[in-house]
Amino acid sequence: MKKLLACLLCLLLGVSLLTACQPKMAEIALVMAEGTIDDGTINQEAWAGIAKYCEEKGISNQSFQASENTQTARMDAVSLAVKRGAMLVVCSGASFQDTLVQAAKEFPDVTFLGLDCSIPEGSPKNAVGVTFSEVQAGFLAGYAAVENGWTKLGFFSEKKDSQSILYGYGFVQGAQAYAKAKEMPAQSVEIRYAYADKPGNTPENQAVAKEWFQNGTEAIFAIGYELTNGVIAAAEEFGKQVIGADVNWSDASQNVAISAVKHYSQAVQDLIDLSYNEELTGGSTVQRTAAENGIALTMDDSHLKNFTRKSYDNLVIALADDVSGMAADLVNTPAEDGSIGASGIVLSEVKVIE
Repeated sequence: MKKLLACLLCLLLGVSLLTACQPKMAEIALVMAEGTIDDGTINQEAWAGIAKYCEEKGISNQSFQASENTQTARMDAVSLAVKRGAMLVVCSGASFQDTLVQAAKEFPDVTFLGLDCSIPEGSPKNAVGVTFSEVQAGFLAGYAAVENGWTKLGFFSEKKDSQSILYGYGFVQGAQAYAKAKEMPAQSVEIRYAYADKPGNTPENQAVAKEWFQNGTEAIFAIGYELTNGVIAAAEEFGKQVIGADVNWSDASQNVAISAVKHYSQAVQDLIDLSYNEELTGGSTVQRTAAENGIALTMDDSHLKNFTRKSYDNLVIALADDVSGMAADLVNTPAEDGSIGASGIVLSEVKVIE
């Protein structure tokens, strides 16, 4: 009997150890090209959406990080997520633009959502690109900045990609819209406008921001994670303000006046729910605008003294409802060189220095 009990105990211990060694399985996965789920970027917002949805529905979830930001490494991370049981994979960021379609072809039984990705016509039905209206987000930021009383502004972007260009186009058009509505004098609003020669929080990029602030720029709309950190450092040195983009930058500094954000978390929850209810249209790109609450300003953390919640609510409603063509008339096609001069944007009260 003792030998039998001993054998049973060993067997149970063996099963327990084997179970402990099994990798975690998850039905919904987040795959990241770089960064972590708590890095304050799109990754954190996407993960928050997944975690909230899965907690409410009792669904298992897990995050996966590529070893490096290359196509091979991204596909390896996707493959691992599928191997661990993922039936729906959220790909975080524009780096997955090409990976999304390849993954959908390789794993036809898995649904893929690509945040900040657009996919071409004819893409697999199990792939969905999710974009956000940067031009509308920028419009809100520019409008708010001028209504706040600032007449010397800056737009500084880490990259010259379509998303960054459209943020800038929206910013300029928002500033122009408010200035025109209030019949401000011609060229009374000045916007310095530049793309970084090299990405990142570099001494050169900080020098640009410092020069602008020294020459009277009151606030800079900064695009790009690393560059924004550099602009914030310059703003703190000179007592000036920063407008953040993509996510809420308010925790980074008291010198962040407001942020023009994309509601990644809510988009993830909405689209996962559509997928589970078999109502998601695959093989296409979904754009989230003000009408879908896809973009916004962080009014709860705003330091803008003259741009009120009432002003904001009225502006968002007008943009979402396209009152007097407010949304439809926005120039939202990037010029080849990304400039305002070649954009076709008509300016009168605003002067852009490129």
